[in-house]
Amino acid sequence: MQQYHLTSEPRNAPSAPSVEADAVLAGLNEAQQEAVRAADGPVLIVAGPGSGKTRTLTHRIAYLLAMGKARPSQILAITFTNKAAREMRSRTDRLVGGDVSRFMTIGTFHATFARLLRREASALGFTADFSIYDTDDTQRALRELMDRFHIDPKQHSPRSMYGMISSAKNRMIGPSEYASLATGLAQEKAATLYAPYQELLRRSNAMDFDDLLLKPIELFRNHPDVLERYRDRWQFVHVDEYQDTNHAQYTVTRLLADGHRNLCVVGDDAQSIYAFRGADIGNILSFQRDYPEATVVRLEQNYRSSKTIVRLADRIIKGNSRQLEKKLWTDNEEGEPVLVLEALSERDEAQKVERRIRDLCLRRGLRYREVAVLYRTNAQSRSLEEAFRREDVPYRIVGGVSFYQRREIKDAIAYLRLVVNPDDGAHPRDRKPLAGSALRVRGAGRHRTLGGIASPRRDRGSRRTRGEIHLGISRTAFRPRGERGDRPCGRPRTQPDPRVGAGPGPDARAHPGEPGSSGKRRRARFGHPGVHRESGHARDAERLPPGGLAAHGCRPGRG
Repeated sequence: MQQYHLTSEPRNAPSAPSVEADAVLAGLNEAQQEAVRAADGPVLIVAGPGSGKTRTLTHRIAYLLAMGKARPSQILAITFTNKAAREMRSRTDRLVGGDVSRFMTIGTFHATFARLLRREASALGFTADFSIYDTDDTQRALRELMDRFHIDPKQHSPRSMYGMISSAKNRMIGPSEYASLATGLAQEKAATLYAPYQELLRRSNAMDFDDLLLKPIELFRNHPDVLERYRDRWQFVHVDEYQDTNHAQYTVTRLLADGHRNLCVVGDDAQSIYAFRGADIGNILSFQRDYPEATVVRLEQNYRSSKTIVRLADRIIKGNSRQLEKKLWTDNEEGEPVLVLEALSERDEAQKVERRIRDLCLRRGLRYREVAVLYRTNAQSRSLEEAFRREDVPYRIVGGVSFYQRREIKDAIAYLRLVVNPDDGAHPRDRKPLAGSALRVRGAGRHRTLGGIASPRRDRGSRRTRGEIHLGISRTAFRPRGERGDRPCGRPRTQPDPRVGAGPGPDARAHPGEPGSSGKRRRARFGHPGVHRESGHARDAERLPPGGLAAHGCRPGRG
């Protein structure tokens, strides 16, 4: 078993960097220098967008070392994302050198306290090699508990149960208190699972992401000697994006800083957007109440945007009922006027955005690669993608997966291509179908690839062909709306449709009314001997991806 040890000062740690204080202050504006020089006691840095808050924070760390106020191991800097932590680390490396910054503690909340819990796990009844449950692990555990307590996952999904328990943990509400506060059936079910879920984690020697913040608080409160040891180690605590902290993060930060009061937080109340994740904007708004002696510095100069955008943002922010006073300004150029488009729906919005982009490219000679479209959630990309595809506008999804590149969508389209044109060699026949696909594929359990599903193989002694794709729509459902006849689709035709152009294959049966017909209703077969469809099954139609065919100009058949 790996052992974790903590010493008051790492061996061979340098006492001060080679950089001097004047060099640290060079290139900073007046407000940034004021924040850097405020080295003692609590400090609140109200940083507007594009005001250089990360630059200020890292220079403050370098200034503390240059002035001899702190040793590298006494610096704690916490942020929210791995990317932000890497950026803070790299900037600190450039300022003081990697041989110095490696002794600092710079990371995210969860990563920092996970390392702490590895060292102190025995005090909490865990071993140092405890597991950390991610979202899938947590939902799997809750699903097992829901079976035990007879909670229907169709009415209350494990995801929703996890969300309620996680929200309670972020607010530091325990199982018994949550049970007394629960209102509504869903919260009552979550309260039923809360205590057994915590017991399951303990028996499994595991913690979830919320426990990585709650367990340090439990540790510090139950073991004051441990808290004093970490207060002595981290004499200067820095917290980035303080407006996005929840109650647990606020509490653990205050516990660490209450001894020496050397807490520096950076944030902007106007940029708090994670309330749905438990973020409490009251943490930054009440900082001066918690620390009356705090030094408040406002970074109001914007280095990123034009004057037009900064003025617009400042006027919008002024409408907030509760806020930390600041006035944004910039020395940048005036910039383009802001255009506001009003749309009736997301489809109308996407069309207006697409027309605006083409207009800019035609009138100003811009290239498509010079245009960016920002949206709030990934679900909003679909309407934009459809608008761009209709007008052949090239695009690329950054930081996500295009709707039409998602695995289940590509599988569905590949199935449809096999049905419409079995001889098409462009689709990836070696692609494995996605388990639980929207389309019911007979033989998918035996054939591992689309090529195998499409291949005409017959069971010995049976007339049934293996690898058949069954769709609850008729042949005309795949044709564009403008090319269909007036006949409603949904039932198999009793005669071949000359518009479809699908002749009988070697394994085809005669239709009623044709020579050799037995008069019984047969399933309509089209084109390929190993691929046929049957219509009139509502359960098959329900398996189709919602809106998937409509997006391609097709409408599912009825019947």
